[in-house]
Amino acid sequence: MKITVSIFCLFLSFFAKSHEHQIPSIEVIGNAVTQVSPDLIHWSVKINNHGYKLDDVAKSHQVILGQTLKLIKQQAIKQDTLQTTNMDFGEKTKYQQNNRINDGYFASTHISFTLSDIEQYQSIWMMLAKIEGLSIESVNYDSTQRIQIQNKTRINALQAARTKAIEMASALEVTIGDPISITEPSSGGIMNRQLNRLAMSESNPGSLPSISTGKIDIQIQVHVTFELLKNINMNKG
Repeated sequence: MKITVSIFCLFLSFFAKSHEHQIPSIEVIGNAVTQVSPDLIHWSVKINNHGYKLDDVAKSHQVILGQTLKLIKQQAIKQDTLQTTNMDFGEKTKYQQNNRINDGYFASTHISFTLSDIEQYQSIWMMLAKIEGLSIESVNYDSTQRIQIQNKTRINALQAARTKAIEMASALEVTIGDPISITEPSSGGIMNRQLNRLAMSESNPGSLPSISTGKIDIQIQVHVTFELLKNINMNKG
């Protein structure tokens, strides 16, 4: 019992001293967004075929995949972005009268690439549409200047955080000191492509899909903690 009381008293003493030396501070969040015109388009497509003999399905898949890659390479794409992933094959099943039965076999491969000439969008769209078993998974905008713009936007976010901290401190009649910590969430600086997907519309029946590039947002968020100082001028007044 005496040991427990001693440890408890020591903890209270340590807590009191830590509290006395705690630096008054204010934590703020700074946000900044820069809009930019896209000059890249990221494509993600999937090839999927099926049949009732696995050997035939695999051979057919390799032919389709080879033809697709050859056609894509002939376009104005960034060659180092062409990638095949998630290659898979297996048994295809279906439900019939509450029973799961075999319905042959399938083979699939995902292909991703980046188009560096937006003007070629329509020709690639029509080219891909002619390939049997191919479907478009996603089409998203990007910018070749994304890293540079992120760096500038980050500075704007830091300045926004400082301005916010000054205004909040002024309302409480104190001032801010040096920054104690600066953090950036892991998602910060990533282009919000999901909300800026390629806009496709049909202007006339039977016409090619048209696109509207518009602008994309590059967003940065920072968390900054500043030291709080007493306003000497106000105290003198």
